[in-house]
Amino acid sequence: MTTLRITEDAQRDLSGIRTYTCREFGTRQASLYMGRLTEGFKALRRHPDVGFPIDRL
Repeated sequence: MTTLRITEDAQRDLSGIRTYTCREFGTRQASLYMGRLTEGFKALRRHPDVGFPIDRL
């Protein structure tokens, strides 16, 4: 499976998304949302050809 690199900035963003979602919609919704994001990351690892590289990041 392809390696997916998540930058420190992206990790902070994901943490902020989880915190905000917990506060506004509850922990259950935050867990569901983060689970969907995780599944999306797994799909990208399984099928890296669906995207395209962005070298400037």
